[in-house]
Amino acid sequence: MSDKEIVQKLKTKISQDPELSKLQLNVQCEDGTVHLEGEAERWEQVVALGRLAAGVAGVRGVVNRVWPKSLPRPKKKRKIKEKASWDRMKVDVVIVGAGIVGASIARELSRFDLEAVVVEKEADVAWGQSKANPGWVHGFAGVDVDPESLKAKLCVRGNAMYDKLAQELDFPFKRTGLLAIVTEEELLPMLDFVEDLAKQHGVPVEIIRDREEVFRLEPRITEKALAALFFPTYGSTSPYLATIALAENAVMNGVKLLLDTEVTDVVVKNGQIKEVVTDRGTIFTRFLVNAAGLYSDEIAEMAGAREFTIHPRRGEMVIFDSKYGSLYSHNLAPATLKSDPYTKGGGIALSVDGNSIWGPNAEEVPYKKATGTTKRGIEIVWEKFSQFAPHIPKEAMITAFAGIRAATYTEDFHIAPSRKVKGLINVAGIQSPGTASAPAIAEMV
Repeated sequence: MSDKEIVQKLKTKISQDPELSKLQLNVQCEDGTVHLEGEAERWEQVVALGRLAAGVAGVRGVVNRVWPKSLPRPKKKRKIKEKASWDRMKVDVVIVGAGIVGASIARELSRFDLEAVVVEKEADVAWGQSKANPGWVHGFAGVDVDPESLKAKLCVRGNAMYDKLAQELDFPFKRTGLLAIVTEEELLPMLDFVEDLAKQHGVPVEIIRDREEVFRLEPRITEKALAALFFPTYGSTSPYLATIALAENAVMNGVKLLLDTEVTDVVVKNGQIKEVVTDRGTIFTRFLVNAAGLYSDEIAEMAGAREFTIHPRRGEMVIFDSKYGSLYSHNLAPATLKSDPYTKGGGIALSVDGNSIWGPNAEEVPYKKATGTTKRGIEIVWEKFSQFAPHIPKEAMITAFAGIRAATYTEDFHIAPSRKVKGLINVAGIQSPGTASAPAIAEMV
C-alpha cells in the first residue's frame, strides 16, 4: 500500500470513530511511517489514534505527536556538568542505554576488534525497565503475537541462551516452568488452540487435562483448577543482576561505560552519524546503537530520524514475604481469553530470591517517569491473582513497585538500521518479553 493510500485509509478509520473524528489532526505518511499531529481531549484518545494508525496495512511505524490539551507536556531538567577528561573521544560504536539490552549488545560487541562505549544517563546500569520488572524469562511471546514477529522469534532464541549465559557470567537463573491454569469449562477447548499456536512459535508445551495431575504439580493452587498448560522453558532471573554481570563482562573485555552521562544531541552530516553530544563531552563515532528504552524515540529524534513513538505503559507489581515463596514450585498464570490484547496478562513469578511477585497490570500513562504505585493498581493485581494462590494472604504483601514498558504502537520490537541516517541502529520498543529476548537481540544487532 502506498503512503497516500495509507493516509486515506487512516483518515477513513478516524472519521468512523465518534470521538476521534471530532479532533483536528494532521495525518501524513512517509515511507510507511505515519506521522500524527494535533490536540486531543484525553490521553486515551492519543493512544487510540496511535493504535488505529498501526493497524492500517502497510504501516511500518507510528510517530504520534498528538497531545491532550489538558495535560502539560513533559519538560527536561538537565544539570550543568563539567566536561569529562574523555571529551572528544573517538570510538567505532556508541551504545545509548545500559539496561539489559544495551549491556547485552555491549558484551556481544566486545568480542570484536573495535572500540565501543556505552552511554547511560543514570548513576548505574539497569535503572530503567531492567530493574522494574518481575524477572520473567518468558518461553512464549504470547497467544496474540504473530509467530513471524521479532518479538516471537527473539523470545524463543533468547530464552534458549540463558542457561549458558547465566553459567558463564554467574548470575541467578532457574527454569521454573509456567503452569497456565484453566478454571472455566468454556475455556477447555482453548487448550488445543494454544498448543497449536505454541508449536508455530517453536515453543514446547504440554496439555494437562487430568485435574489430579495439575494438583500433583501444584497442590496449593485454586480448587477451581480444571486443567492446565505446562510450558517447561519458562524461567526466572534477577534482571538487574543479569544486567550488572553483562556490563561487567563487557567492560572487562574493553568496552567503556560512561555513567551519569546524558545524550543531548546527535550530529548527522551528509546523512551519516558523526557525533554523539553528551552533557559531559562529545564522542566522535560512525555508529550509534539506540538502546535507550523509554527514551529511544527521543534519541532518534535528535538524529532527525524518528520512525516510532514510545507510549509509556505502566505495570504495577506486588512482592510477598519470602516465607510463602516455597508454597509453589512453578510460575503461575491464568489461562484465559484476554480482554486486553496489549499485555500478556502478568502472573505469579517465583523470584530467584525466594519471594512471590504478582503482576504486572497494564495502564497507559502519558509520562515516562510515572512509576508511582496506586491503591487501585495493587487491588487489581490482588483481585486477579489471589484466586490462583489462595494460600498466600493479603497481609503477606511486603512492598509494591511499578515499571514503565517502552511500547511502540506496532507492539513489536523495532530493531533495524534507520531508513534515514546511516550508522543509526534502533533497538526500540523492547517491552515484555524483553528480558528473555535480550541475548538474542544482541546477537541480531
